[in-house]
Amino acid sequence: AGCIRLILGMETASPGLLRRVNKGICVSELEKALKLLSKYGIWSGVEVICGLPHETEEDINATIDFLLNNKNDIDMVYAAVFDLREGSLMYEYPWDYLIEHIRELNLYREEGSNASNITNFVKFGFDEINGLRWPDKQKQMRHSYERVQRETHTLRYPNSFLGEHLL
Repeated sequence: AGCIRLILGMETASPGLLRRVNKGICVSELEKALKLLSKYGIWSGVEVICGLPHETEEDINATIDFLLNNKNDIDMVYAAVFDLREGSLMYEYPWDYLIEHIRELNLYREEGSNASNITNFVKFGFDEINGLRWPDKQKQMRHSYERVQRETHTLRYPNSFLGEHLL
């Protein structure tokens, strides 16, 4: 039908987090989709959100393992730090996602530790119920992002010179 590119909003490869955020997909479906895209020559991207509420080292490991195990079927990885958005289900129903004390911050933060730094606007901070408070959550979010980037550095990440719009 002429499709040449598809970006999958995976968010995480942690089965527990996928259930917690009501993603409605499973890791095996993601793998199957990537293999089909590769088989039919369709360029594939995978979006990853680092630092989802209540994310653990085990969850980060699951995502890193998934990316590395499927690297032959992934053309590009788009990693970002979690950002609570107004109007999202997490914002509208925070207790369902075990977050509380949502507060408006309106500040910028820099992600990354090298030349590919990204500056993101952060509108809201929050605390995890029975988990991390905002200052520690911010550190965990950065840690998650940096681990994913560092441990999957052999995969392709977008940069200003890539020109992927030329697909």
